[in-house]
Amino acid sequence: MEKIIEISKLNKSYHKRKSKEMIHAVKNVDFNVYKGEILGLLGHY
Repeated sequence: MEKIIEISKLNKSYHKRKSKEMIHAVKNVDFNVYKGEILGLLGHY
């Protein structure tokens, strides 16, 4: 299969509202998406 997306070491953090605390939504995530696949990513805070 043909790889169309390759993500390595993805990190995403947010500052918590009205605070200096950090929310780590994603830490060092790796993934690939191949032709014909469907990727869904959901989050909730």
